[in-house]
This record gives sequence, C-alpha cells and structure tokens, in this order.
Amino acid sequence: MTLVDALLTGPRGRDFLMEVVLASEAEDGPLHRATWRLGDYLERNLRKFGIARRHSAHARATTAAPTLERVPLVKLTPGLVYDALERTVSSATYWQPPMAREVFLSASPLRPGLRRIARHVADCAVASGWSDMFRPGRHTSVSWMRPNLIAPTPSVVQALESWREEAQTESLWWSTPPRSIIATSRELVDGTPGALRFVEDGFGWVYAATVSTDATVFTIDGPAAWAELCRRFPLDVTASKGKDWRLATGYPHDWVTPDFVQVAQHYDALHLSVRGYFAAAGRIIPVDEGCAGMLAGWDPGQAFWFSGAVELAETPVVWRNHGDSVVGGYDWRRQSGIESDAHAHGNR
Repeated sequence: MTLVDALLTGPRGRDFLMEVVLASEAEDGPLHRATWRLGDYLERNLRKFGIARRHSAHARATTAAPTLERVPLVKLTPGLVYDALERTVSSATYWQPPMAREVFLSASPLRPGLRRIARHVADCAVASGWSDMFRPGRHTSVSWMRPNLIAPTPSVVQALESWREEAQTESLWWSTPPRSIIATSRELVDGTPGALRFVEDGFGWVYAATVSTDATVFTIDGPAAWAELCRRFPLDVTASKGKDWRLATGYPHDWVTPDFVQVAQHYDALHLSVRGYFAAAGRIIPVDEGCAGMLAGWDPGQAFWFSGAVELAETPVVWRNHGDSVVGGYDWRRQSGIESDAHAHGNR
C-alpha cells in the first residue's frame, strides 16, 4: 500500500487531507464555506426529513467536490503538516458514532479531490519516512511529569499482566499496550521530538533513547499487519470494548485485539508507522469470519517496548510549547533546565 492509498483508505488519513487543505486557504475561503456547519446540516436532515446522514453527506460532497479540486496546492512546510496531523490525532473518537466530517469525507464525489491532495502530501519532504519500517536512530521518550514526581512503575511483565485483565473486563476504548511501559518516537524533520507532537500537552521532559541494533520490532504498516497480530495473538475484547467500537463503526460481531503478553514473547517492540496510522486507525479491520479488530489510541510513529532493547538517558531535556495549542499553533523549544511547576502549569 502506498502512502497515497493509505491517506485515501482510512478515516484518519482522509481527515488529515482535509486539515491540510483547509490550512492551505483563508478561514473564509471557498472550502471552509462549502463545509460550514456540516454537522448541523446532517443532523437537521435526519431529524426533520429522516434522511440518513450518509445520503446528506453525499449530497453536500457533490456540491463541494469541484471546490476541493480547485483549491490551490501550497508549499507544505513542517509547521503546516505537523499542525494538521496534530488536529487529526486530537479529533479522533473511537467511542461514539462517526463525526459528521468523517461521514462527509467518505463520500465518493470527494475521492478525486482528496487523491490530488494525497499526491501533493506524498511528494513533500516532510512526509519522507512516513512509510518506513522501524529505524532505531534518533528515538526519544517523553514524560509529561517532572522526574521527581514520577511514581515507581511496575515491571513490563506486571504491566502486561494487569493490562490483559483490564482489557477483558474494563470499558476501555483504546487498543494500545499499557501506557506504563516505555514508548518512543523518532525525531521529526524540524528537529522536534516526535513524541511531543500529536498529543495534547504543553510541557514535556524528553529522554534520549538508545535502541539495540538487533532489536526485533514488528511494524504496523497498515490494516493487514494489525489483522496479522490479532490472528496470531488473539484476545477477545467483545465484552469490554464491543459497545464503544460498535458505535464507532457499526460492526455488530465479535472484537479482538492483540494479546500483548503473547506479543512480548516474540518481539521487543511494536511500531506504528505514520502510513500505518493513516490506513488503519479507526476502521473495521477484518480478522476472521465474524471477528474484527480496531487500532485505536495509538500515536503515529509510536513504538511500545516490551524488553530491555531500549535504554533511556538518566537526565531529560526539557521542551516547552511557546505556541498557542488551542488554535493549533505549536512552537516547541528546548529549555535551559527543568522549570518550576508554576511555570509549567502556566503554559497549559
């Protein structure tokens, strides 16, 4: 699967393309006007006339398609692309019916215009490496708490065992390994640690990560890879996640997720490529007859570690967002030292 195909196939990919193109024009531009109050339009037609949301979305898409195909293609800078991806990640919902824009973007009249944007993204320098398998260099791990406030964490074995019990009994919509184990991301092309982006926070302690060159890493590069993990290491989560995931997708049958206790016996880490995120996140992933999986809660480019194949530096580097994350402006910069709690909280 190419990056273009991934962007067009998955709901997160299509949403990202719309974020890119909306960022390419003024807020009162023609595409903004064509999609204005989309949710109200779909809900009003459903409530007053009984018109299904997908039919209303198709009608609006037919009207908006020529506008999408004419929007100028601007130069894609790291700031524009990463801000668009940030908004895509933060707007994902895996516990409720699809948002109006997700339904709208799945309509066939928009496909030619979205493909044009996808090709533009795939050709830009910022997207280099988005389809790569795991590469060990330039990884970091981010903590959102001051080092002296971090509570002792359980061992990986303990964390995974607790996760397996919770995954089968608790109503948790995400399908990630436990957050208490080490997670890393590669440095972005603008020099920002990847784990600082595509999450919601304003202050982070960044630990350099050294990855063993012989680490065995499984890369999730699309739906087929996630289905393979679910098929090889199945854990039935229908009782715990089925309600949320049925709302999000409409799929009425059984649900499975990879059993990370079993996965850890075969791999040092699981890695989600950016292309894999676009193609797989938030969609029904068939596993076997009457059974599907869902990739939910993962950050693009993220790797979760199950072994000692990764080591973190003892002393972190402090980064702070000097931009306004509320309106989508991010400006991460290294700080000279670990700042006070008051300073950190004042930026939130």
